[in-house]
Amino acid sequence: MFTFIQVILMFCICFKISQGLQGGRICLSCNGVVKPRDCSTVVVCGTHEVCGLEQVVSSAGIITYNVGCRSSHVCSSPSKKSVPKVRSNIVTCERCCNGTDLCNSEGCGATGFDPATGKYCYSCPQHIHPDKCDHIYFCYEDQDCYIGKTTFNVDSFYESRCQSKSLCPSTGTGTSACCKTSLCNTGSQLSGGSPALTTPKPHINHAEPHCPTQWITQRNSNNVQYMYCLYPNQLVPWHTAKLICNRHNTHLPIIETDEEKAIIDRIAANTEIWLDATDRDQEGVFVWSTTKETVSKYYWASNEPDDPKYTADEDCVEMGPNYLMGWNDAPCDRHVGVLCEYGVTKHVQQPSVACPTGWRSAFNLEYCIVKNSGNWYQSKNYCKTLGAHLPILDSQAKMDKLRQFEPNMEFWADGTEEGHHGQWQWSSIVQAIHNNIWLAGEPNDYNGILEECMETGSKYNWEWNDAPCSWQNRSTHVVCEKPSPTFNQVIG
Repeated sequence: MFTFIQVILMFCICFKISQGLQGGRICLSCNGVVKPRDCSTVVVCGTHEVCGLEQVVSSAGIITYNVGCRSSHVCSSPSKKSVPKVRSNIVTCERCCNGTDLCNSEGCGATGFDPATGKYCYSCPQHIHPDKCDHIYFCYEDQDCYIGKTTFNVDSFYESRCQSKSLCPSTGTGTSACCKTSLCNTGSQLSGGSPALTTPKPHINHAEPHCPTQWITQRNSNNVQYMYCLYPNQLVPWHTAKLICNRHNTHLPIIETDEEKAIIDRIAANTEIWLDATDRDQEGVFVWSTTKETVSKYYWASNEPDDPKYTADEDCVEMGPNYLMGWNDAPCDRHVGVLCEYGVTKHVQQPSVACPTGWRSAFNLEYCIVKNSGNWYQSKNYCKTLGAHLPILDSQAKMDKLRQFEPNMEFWADGTEEGHHGQWQWSSIVQAIHNNIWLAGEPNDYNGILEECMETGSKYNWEWNDAPCSWQNRSTHVVCEKPSPTFNQVIG
């Protein structure tokens, strides 16, 4: 039975947790990580706690770290001989710190990230309170910390992440903001802001692939182009490599033919790289994590895979000169190089999602038309929920057919020049717009306002007009387009 004091203490602890992550010393909190800096979960310590870490060595000699909050009293007491927390595991080093947030990202022989190369930012794709994110990510020097608020109908949510500096608003808007120091992307960045005309894209994965170094392009014998981005001197765990690629709308390399293997061999001749394959879900069954398809052709190095011989799970696949360009199964937390790929074509089944007004067919495509007056981003996101995208109006015939479907409407199209001003593209397929159905004098950035998204409809005599992407009430409808049931899709 709890005493009165215990009940009061439990209430205080729960109340503290309910206040979110802002207000106390913020520490990393994970068990069994290879390096303290690999931990991506944070917690606010109590009034009488500081950040701590301990180094643990298993009976097999494997070193891992536990990080989290520790009592200030324990830290100030004379060091005592460690008592194993897990049978056969020995704590060989302990450290406490209270100087800065995340100070337990290093210590006991482990080094933290070099602050000259970037910063930690809160990174949660969706949270209901601006200060309720408990996940962080290390963002690189070309990025700032971002927080944004999105409201759709009566629902609001927040997103925090790394954001390319080129896509950050110059000042806070009240609904979005970027900041330049570690863990700065909290609700305080959104307070007191005034509405602005532009808003960063509300999702980490932009339609346009990006390479912060330089694209390496290769073509196969069928003249299909593959694009690769190599991150030199970047050694990270598999899941981090996957996130790096995903952030730029690319993926880890998928190899299914001898020709693709030869292309990767040339690019990765001097470095070990992660591949997209893993058997984390079912031991011994390797799948490409991006497409969820079983690996059908293997290029294992001699005596690989050899997971059963070792105590550490080897659930991820690497390749490189150390294995004579063959494949090796390795622990996913090993630090290996990063090569990202864009342009693998797969035959996929279009997900069947109901359109509230019914799908209408034309030109081997299907269209969903619903009444809604959101901005360009909201319309685009709505289409994504249907497994579709905004309409790609690459022919007059498409324009005429939509006019036949619904003669009196205004809607957003897939065209945009955001991020590449002056170069209009269809955002969902990353292709330049070649046909010209613009209104006379458009596009024009009227009155000096950036108008980087395309709209059309009866108001514009069924021609194109450029408008600010974030403006509300420009449209009367949302028009979504998707290919008919099966199609060839480019996996980013």
